[in-house]
Amino acid sequence: MDRLFLVATCLLFLSGLANATDPDSTKTRPAQITFVYPLGSNGFDAMDYSNKFSLNVLFGLNGGLDGGTELAGIASYNHGDVSGFQAAGMFNVNKGKTEGAIMSGLANLSGGDSRGALFAGYVNATNGSSKGLQSAGFANVTLKSFNGAGFAGFTNVVLDSASGFMGAGFANVVTNNASGVHISPFNVTTKRFDGFQLGVVNYASTLSGTQLGIINVVTDLEKGVPIGLFSVVKGGLFEIEVLAGEALYSNLNYKMGVDQFYTIFKAGFATYKDKSVVSYGAGFGTNVSLGARNVLSIDLSSSQLNYDNNWDGKVNLLNKLDFNFKIALSDHVSFILGPSLNVYVTQEKVDGEFGTLNVPYTLYEDKDGDTGVSGWIGGNAGVSFRF
Repeated sequence: MDRLFLVATCLLFLSGLANATDPDSTKTRPAQITFVYPLGSNGFDAMDYSNKFSLNVLFGLNGGLDGGTELAGIASYNHGDVSGFQAAGMFNVNKGKTEGAIMSGLANLSGGDSRGALFAGYVNATNGSSKGLQSAGFANVTLKSFNGAGFAGFTNVVLDSASGFMGAGFANVVTNNASGVHISPFNVTTKRFDGFQLGVVNYASTLSGTQLGIINVVTDLEKGVPIGLFSVVKGGLFEIEVLAGEALYSNLNYKMGVDQFYTIFKAGFATYKDKSVVSYGAGFGTNVSLGARNVLSIDLSSSQLNYDNNWDGKVNLLNKLDFNFKIALSDHVSFILGPSLNVYVTQEKVDGEFGTLNVPYTLYEDKDGDTGVSGWIGGNAGVSFRF
């Protein structure tokens, strides 16, 4: 059914009715009524006239709408410009410009620019530029520039520049520069984006703003911050740290993102009562410049501890706030030294005691009930490799 609908509407829209008159030559009439073209008050000459009021009981072909109202049980086709209010049970097809409030059960198709508010149960398609509000159950498609607010159940597609708000159930796609707010699972701007992207996956060739998502991809970061679990930025931060600590003796951190905000993926190893403790976790952090190449890394992270290869799912978390000073040894290698605030929360017990770590001392301790909590200040030392 969807394919038949798309084929029928596209053929009608693109055909342009070759025998129709030039839309600039249409005359204006106060009103017309048509049952189904050409059974109406304007007969076979309907496309020679624009109307102030137009009623198409089923389907009508007219020259245009001149600042008035057009209603159709099924569909309206206008060979010229339309301005005013249009409502149709299935679709409105306007070969010229469209201005005003346009509503249809399935589709609104404009062969020229559109201005105003377009509401469609399925799709709004504009062959020119669009300015205003677009709302469609499936898609809003604009072949030139878009400026306004677009809401779509599936996708907003702009084949030129876009500015304003775009929200879609699946994807926002702009093939030129874009600015504003884009919210969708997938946001794609193939050139420069200024503003805020919120989605599962965000992509911008050039970013000047903020991305918030699971995966962020930026080819050229002009200014702004991508915030996500995986932020891939050309020329951004890709770093490996090898560290030693007082509780987890060996630690490996991988950082990706930008200096203002990066994601940390962590792994560590220790022993407790001659049995292995393996940690895995994640966090985020920021680098504060201390000069030409030296920085202070402020990292917040949490790691689950696995004791003696026992994956029982109990809480066994080491939470850390690290302040690591990095002294540059070269452009890519730095020495790391700094304090850390540790909060250990565990439900694991070994020989009747909470914990699977050799905690050196505690500033705070609570081991009542089903969960043990302890806190201390420790330290990190190691080296980092930045790529």
